[in-house]
Amino acid sequence: MDRQSAQSIWNSLANAIDEIALRNSSVLSFEELYRNSYNLVIQKHGKLLYDGVTSKISSHLNNTAKRL
Repeated sequence: MDRQSAQSIWNSLANAIDEIALRNSSVLSFEELYRNSYNLVIQKHGKLLYDGVTSKISSHLNNTAKRL
């Protein structure tokens, strides 16, 4: 898997995280999300996944804290 494919998969996962944060997870396939995450890791793109998830969750938490 090349970097561009990995980035495309990460973008779909990032969008899914946004949907989960908006409490709109009924439209998501958690099997597909898991498979995409797993594929990133086994194809040596775990750092992209880890850094992206960390950044995305931090951003959502900061936005929630600001609203409170």
